Amino acid sequence: MNLTDRFELTINGTPPDMVGAICEGFVCESLRVEGEPPASANTTYLKFHGSWYRLYFEFRCIFWRRFEELIFPWEDETPWTDHVNITDEFEIVGQRLVSCAVSATDEGSEVAFAFENRLTVLIQDRNDRASYSIADYTHEGKRN
Repeated sequence: MNLTDRFELTINGTPPDMVGAICEGFVCESLRVEGEPPASANTTYLKFHGSWYRLYFEFRCIFWRRFEELIFPWEDETPWTDHVNITDEFEIVGQRLVSCAVSATDEGSEVAFAFENRLTVLIQDRNDRASYSIADYTHEGKRN
């Protein structure tokens, strides 16, 4: 029995049909709250099939929304957010997504995006604070 079997995981919205598609963009938005370390993936923006999607969390609930705004959040910075374009550092744009796995955890939920270049981006929500990490299985290391 895995944790998803023990805990109920709710998916709100329709996940995009992206497995097998080429990644065109992957941006994580961090949120700074006074006195706490930033949540490095408060909201995640992904682009597949020419469309942007937004991924965010509540406790054991994963939200998927199509992002159709005219101005991207990273074009209109605010003092409490930062944006990390993961594609700039980790060569994910142009890579085929081979799997997207969601699961419940003791402290929340997670989504793992595995790409054909053997990089996996893990977006993990722990107690309503989402962060990202990169696992590089070509070098047997983990970066974030």
